[in-house]
Amino acid sequence: MGIILAVVLFANLRTNTEPQPVTIRVWGLDPSDVFEQLANSYHANNPNVTIEYRELDPDYYEDQVINAMASGEGPDVFMVNNRNLYGFENKIMPYGGLSPVVNPDKNAFDLAALRSSFPSVVEQDFVRNSKIYALPLYVDTLAMFYNQDIFDRASIVTAPRTWEDFKKVVPYLRSMNQNNQIIQAAAAIGGSDKTVKYSANLVELLLVQNADSKSAGKEQDAFDFYLQFGNSAGSYYTWNETLGGDYEAFQNDKAAIIFGYYSDKKELLEKNPYLNLRVVQVPQVSSNAKSLADYWGLSVSRQSKIPNEAWDFIVKFTTSYETAKAYMVATSRPPALKFLIEENINDIDLGIFARQALIARAYQTVDGRAADLYINQAINKVVSGQVDSETAFSEAKSKLDLIKPN
Repeated sequence: MGIILAVVLFANLRTNTEPQPVTIRVWGLDPSDVFEQLANSYHANNPNVTIEYRELDPDYYEDQVINAMASGEGPDVFMVNNRNLYGFENKIMPYGGLSPVVNPDKNAFDLAALRSSFPSVVEQDFVRNSKIYALPLYVDTLAMFYNQDIFDRASIVTAPRTWEDFKKVVPYLRSMNQNNQIIQAAAAIGGSDKTVKYSANLVELLLVQNADSKSAGKEQDAFDFYLQFGNSAGSYYTWNETLGGDYEAFQNDKAAIIFGYYSDKKELLEKNPYLNLRVVQVPQVSSNAKSLADYWGLSVSRQSKIPNEAWDFIVKFTTSYETAKAYMVATSRPPALKFLIEENINDIDLGIFARQALIARAYQTVDGRAADLYINQAINKVVSGQVDSETAFSEAKSKLDLIKPN
């Protein structure tokens, strides 16, 4: 009888120490086939964990996540944008908020590990009160695209490195007809979101870069700097609403410079493989270089019943060299992991974006979409002649201040 009891106890002990089957529901924006392939690789190394991935429509993504959480049917893990973390903060179970914490041993992932694994912008965007709210899958940044053929014809050897240099090349890259109408723009900048794809992002970049200025009106200065390129009475006038969309103008040799993210570069070359496209770092205000970051990370829902397992998945998924590299290749996105940034720092394709990730910042707001809206509204009012720039930006700033993080 004693032997039988011992065998039963041993069998129960062995069963209890084996990892229990877990299903982690993940919602995101990546194509299902891409994410599922990577999730299968994770499952191969963690056979007790099954990843159920659901791809959502990017136009309705955040609303779908919020509505699902409100009904108690949300995911365990979901993607969150670096510019909208504050809007989801009360819906996320932070890594430092788990009890017990994930892997509470000497190898546990912590703030020091985050700093050694990712660029500084990740801590600025995804860490609050020493707690980690998300970890990135990639880091994309706004860069300057230019047409090498147009630069060559204008005898411009080097792309502008500062905004002052940028202003100097405008007269050489801009072409006007006899009626002083622009027939070739030096750059797509200074217009509204109807014609300039990243109009709000460009203003936000200037706000971020101008943050170190001692000027009392540094934010207004940044807004006015952007608008001067669309002012027909100004020395650096080079864009107006009649020129149409900036990307179409660039593809048709009607604009020498546009601004975009890495994903835009791929799309431009797919549409026009003969385009002599070059990419450089965005112009700078000072030697304290800054780029603008826009990227997504993975976070754990506060409603999840398996937060430990969910965070363990996120940590392993985002910090694994093999997984991060596979994600980079499969999605054609710039890396977030420092090991991969270092590997690609001089890559002809990814190099600029890898380097910019190290100096990346985000315009701090609780709602990135609302910030873009308020800034674009201000630009539109000036461009359409409704109000002057001071009035327009004052109205926008009163709204932007309401969505600033505490």
